[in-house]
Amino acid sequence: MCIFDVITQGTLVYGLEKILDKKMGCITMATTSMPNEYVNDMDDVYSLYGNVNEKVDGKVFSLNDFSVLEQFLEIVYASKDGQFAGFDDDNKVLTVAGSEYNAELLDKVQAGIDEFIREYLEIAGKFIEVSSEFALQILRLIYPSNSILAKDIYKAMTFHDPYRDEGEFFNLMDQIC
Repeated sequence: MCIFDVITQGTLVYGLEKILDKKMGCITMATTSMPNEYVNDMDDVYSLYGNVNEKVDGKVFSLNDFSVLEQFLEIVYASKDGQFAGFDDDNKVLTVAGSEYNAELLDKVQAGIDEFIREYLEIAGKFIEVSSEFALQILRLIYPSNSILAKDIYKAMTFHDPYRDEGEFFNLMDQIC
């Protein structure tokens, strides 16, 4: 059994292994500070970019700009229902109140990404290999030095995250730019 995660330090794998009492594999775009207390056997962890963060003396250091850019993918492909909080007595999923994302915005962004990928593969896919570095370069196009973001799109990228130390609302583009 295997899970997919954009970036992981192993907490999801660790938790599911405990719940299911079964060894889990993980396919991920990147890992953070692994191996660690959650995952010490890396044989079943398949990571495109490897460790992009490292912890030293309790502080996290970035080893690769994917450690910042991944926040865009995490938000864009997040559940539109909000952040998981647990289960009620009837085993129905509970979410953190107010953590729902703008479903209309996410649908548009996801459709745009899907369209870009399809068109790219149609035009250049026969001639250019899509490598991990190429994919990272495409993601880097959202940096302000590479693009101009319309004010209405910028405003729409404000999200609620009750787990953030800096405040519950944040603009995703401020985090990656």
